[in-house]
Amino acid sequence: MIGFFLFAWLFFGLLSPVLANYDQCYYDAGLVGPQELLPCLPANETDNGFSWCCMAGQFCVNQACYDGKSGVTYQYGCNDPTYKDKTCPIKGGLDRAKSPWIGLVQCNNANEGELKFWASNHPDTCGGNCPTEPDQPQVTQSVWPFEIQPLPPINDCKDLGKRVLAMYAPSALGSTGGVPATYTPPPGKPSPTRPPLRSSYATTTSIPVTESALQIASSGSSISTSSATPSSTSSATSSTASVATNAPAAPGPSSPALGNGAIAGIAVSSTAVALSALFAIFILLRRRLARKRGSEIVADEVEDDWQAGPAELPDDFHAISPESNEHPKINELSDNADSYILLFTTSIDAG
Repeated sequence: MIGFFLFAWLFFGLLSPVLANYDQCYYDAGLVGPQELLPCLPANETDNGFSWCCMAGQFCVNQACYDGKSGVTYQYGCNDPTYKDKTCPIKGGLDRAKSPWIGLVQCNNANEGELKFWASNHPDTCGGNCPTEPDQPQVTQSVWPFEIQPLPPINDCKDLGKRVLAMYAPSALGSTGGVPATYTPPPGKPSPTRPPLRSSYATTTSIPVTESALQIASSGSSISTSSATPSSTSSATSSTASVATNAPAAPGPSSPALGNGAIAGIAVSSTAVALSALFAIFILLRRRLARKRGSEIVADEVEDDWQAGPAELPDDFHAISPESNEHPKINELSDNADSYILLFTTSIDAG
């Protein structure tokens, strides 16, 4: 008789931790759910020893849950600590820190078959139909509590800000499994954990106003990281890069003494001198070629060479003298070229 009681004590003593672990639910890998979150299926009715979980006192339906008080159909988690079992709600890439659970919205698509697209209602997807803070109705609730709460009615996925798949399931979710109406957690059962918000930190890049563009390119800019506290009116913060452009940059020890205007003036002057030299060379070569050809060119060749183009009109410059078989203006152009070059060179030297 004593042996029987000893065996029973050992059996239930060893079984208790197993049952306690089975009743522990998670809403993501390593993230502990509320103590009242319990598996819907008993261990002997599961395929792999794991089940999806619902809050105590609510209804288990096929791969989901239903809260009769708020009228919300939702998914929460499972009792697989690695969150890899097929019964664990996928929740897309939604931020678990903003809400450990998701509401379910059926998408009305007549082209789909028996299995319908059920979308996730979450702070990342609710768009313009997000719940508000209980004590501040004008403020959007950016972080949802662990407990299931009422959500603004959404009749179709078009009312969501973003469509993220929760599951494919029939339009009517049949009752499957169950959780107790009331539940008292055993001593030592862990409390729920919530991770930090993914966007709770913002990085600001600032460039000192005393650095020049050349110094920034060679040495890099200074980066300051500041912690941004999430507010109730915004669900995310973004990384911003601020560059001071409204203050003049003070020259450093090795900065050039010339200003931007002086540098630009030097560049323009150098370009003008180079163009002037090229123009002078062109005139000299043209004059020399004209003198060389002056004695060889015949009247017919000159007439063909100086024939007016489609956009030109005949004038005295294009006329040919039949007596001399020479172009009357070539020598004049050659003689004037020296004057033009001298005048242009004098202007450059004076400038």
